[in-house]
Amino acid sequence: KQIHERLEEDNINLDLEVFGHGSLCYCISGDCYMSSYMHGRSANRGACSQPCRSQYRLKYKNKNISNGCLISTHDLATYKNLKEISDAGVKSLKIEGRLKSEDYVATVVKTYHTLMESMDKPLDTNVFNELNQNMDLTFNRYYTKGYILDDAPGDVMGRESSYHQGLYLGDIVKIDGEEVTIKFNSPDHPVLINGDGIGFKNRGKIRGIYIDNIVSQNDEEIIIKTTREVYVGNEVYISYSKQVHDSVKKYKKEQIQSNIPLSLDVSVNSKDKIVINASFQVNNTNISYGYKSKEKIEEAQKRPTTPELIEKQLQKTGNTPFYIKHKNRNTRKHIHTNRPNKQNKKRTNKKRKRPLTRTLQTKQPRSRKQKNNNKTIHKKT
Repeated sequence: KQIHERLEEDNINLDLEVFGHGSLCYCISGDCYMSSYMHGRSANRGACSQPCRSQYRLKYKNKNISNGCLISTHDLATYKNLKEISDAGVKSLKIEGRLKSEDYVATVVKTYHTLMESMDKPLDTNVFNELNQNMDLTFNRYYTKGYILDDAPGDVMGRESSYHQGLYLGDIVKIDGEEVTIKFNSPDHPVLINGDGIGFKNRGKIRGIYIDNIVSQNDEEIIIKTTREVYVGNEVYISYSKQVHDSVKKYKKEQIQSNIPLSLDVSVNSKDKIVINASFQVNNTNISYGYKSKEKIEEAQKRPTTPELIEKQLQKTGNTPFYIKHKNRNTRKHIHTNRPNKQNKKRTNKKRKRPLTRTLQTKQPRSRKQKNNNKTIHKKT
């Protein structure tokens, strides 16, 4: 907020972006050398091995002070405070998505988008609770609001574990052969279905299964069958929701709707270079771009580029929000271009690989015959 106010005071038009969701570095981001020192992988080059997620033992004068993931942090989450961040002058929010699963990206982006759209109006409680529960079911090391929203250092650190435990469901209260009874801890627990992934925590370690046989389920408990070795009193977590996974599959089939008209002006200048000018309008603002080829176009020998082919290629806007509304092609008739094809590439490569006489002179002769050939070539040169 102070940065935004200072920019306004100095009349500087600059948008602010902040990191809003994802993994936090223990040290100042971009200035960590632990990974490089310990494993030869530089965090400053995007190859961090995340040594901060490992377990350590803290000693002082040969006495054990503490054990655990001593320098591991919780994951940053600001989706409950978007109004506060927006009021501080932030225009863009960065969400971690690199090396994350499709479920993670779809769930997190959907949550932030929904809450951004309702910042200035009340959101239905049931909708928010569903979004919040889905966020707990995606990969996370439990959430913190971070220093950006004044969380205390103890609330930012997650020294108990550095992996995704999931949402706490309850405890095992009874085991009868393969039938395991789990008593729910909260009435707001998610309804379990076959295909959900749950984990049993015993002595600090979690061993998981995918549910494939539900005997019975009500608001207070669920009975499942499993051959996993579990014990009465084990804590139970749900770490994978099949329902959430199935719900995000629809996003794979979505295509960007092409709803922005684009005007193209294609021509060849006096220096035989292609010039393309594109223009469109967004929010009553005219935006234009220009492009000029570095290479000159060449006269085709066998397969010239036809006007029909140019028209066809210009219609291809790919998975973008643009569609071609107006085209203006002004190319001189005697100029043609070669369409790239495998034969042309092979012919070009073959010409490049042809040895030169100067190259042969520098090579060590393998035999007397080759030596004589080199001398002969040298004389001709």
